[in-house]
Amino acid sequence: MSASDDDVQPVPATTGHSRAASNLAHVILAFRNRNANFSKTPYVRVDVTEKFSFLVTKMSPYFDR
Repeated sequence: MSASDDDVQPVPATTGHSRAASNLAHVILAFRNRNANFSKTPYVRVDVTEKFSFLVTKMSPYFDR
C-alpha cells in the first residue's frame, strides 16, 4: 500500500460548549484506501478557545449514529 492509494475525505466539524469558558471543536477525520476500499474514521475534540488549539480527548474511533 502506497501513499497514493489513500484518500482523505472532508467531514464537517461541529462546535460544542462543554465548559462555560471554552470553545470545543468536534473533529471527525475520514481516511479511505482506494485499492482496498477500507475506511478509517477517527474522532477527537479540540479546544479552540485560545490562539493555540490543543487536544481535549485522545483520538478514538468514530461510529456514525
